[in-house]
Amino acid sequence: MIRGQRPSILMLGTDRYTMRACLTRDIDAVVICGPAGRDNGYVPVPEGLRALPVDDQSSVDAIMTALHRAGLDNHRFTGIQTTDEWAIIPGSLLALHLGCDFIDPATAVHFRDKSLQKRRVRAAGLKAARITVIDDIHDVSGIDELPYPKAVLKPVAGAATTYTSVLGSVADLRAHSDAYRRARTAQRTFALEEFIAGDEWLADGAVFDGELEFCSIGTYADPCVVTVTAASRCRSAGSTRIATRRTSSGACRWCAARCGRWDSAAASSTWNCSTTRRLARSRSASAPPAAAAAWCTRNCRRSSR
Repeated sequence: MIRGQRPSILMLGTDRYTMRACLTRDIDAVVICGPAGRDNGYVPVPEGLRALPVDDQSSVDAIMTALHRAGLDNHRFTGIQTTDEWAIIPGSLLALHLGCDFIDPATAVHFRDKSLQKRRVRAAGLKAARITVIDDIHDVSGIDELPYPKAVLKPVAGAATTYTSVLGSVADLRAHSDAYRRARTAQRTFALEEFIAGDEWLADGAVFDGELEFCSIGTYADPCVVTVTAASRCRSAGSTRIATRRTSSGACRWCAARCGRWDSAAASSTWNCSTTRRLARSRSASAPPAAAAAWCTRNCRRSSR
């Protein structure tokens, strides 16, 4: 970006917190809007930002043609932003063409493909569930038995626990295959993941310049797969804010808002490693498991500078 030039980002999908930040920080934004967001009106694009309607906000084809029609093909974007999982890889390819900041395509692929994710995690020396890729869920005739005593069937690069189920036998697999074939599902590359019983935790946060700036550890009231299998309503999850180094309240607001746990009383605070340890011990907070707490303590000690 040229010094003094107003920052300009290309947003793939609507994100209320990012759009609000653009307005308060005088950042120009072109917001790519797919049909679903336009129809439900849940997150409208505010005045001051430019909305660009497309048929598919995760399609390079749709986004590129829309930019050209709008006369933005030579616009100098500073970067790309998205919270749409389907738009991560398209965003990485668009960034290469537009010459702006975003994660590179190889990193984007590892964010999307579950088999590659787990391979990368294991290569880093961490335990991960075993996984077997099914190239075409519509045809499982070559599978005579499950590779694991109990397995979770899911799209290899899906989102939001869609088409996710627990299998106890190859008969279960064949039944799901028949159902997906009859439904003519567009997603056909699936994964069989080793089922591991236990609580389900999540870590959400922000990375900047290769450094983990902020991390929030949370837990689901019920594991997602239990909720999906039982067709029950999700109960709210608890969370504990954890910072790996002194973080501004703006960063806390960004991360906590993503977790849905932001409260204005914390706005004037900065969260450092001593707060992390206090929260982990607090009965009123949903404390992280021992492994996560130990990881955070190591990183707080490393990055308190």
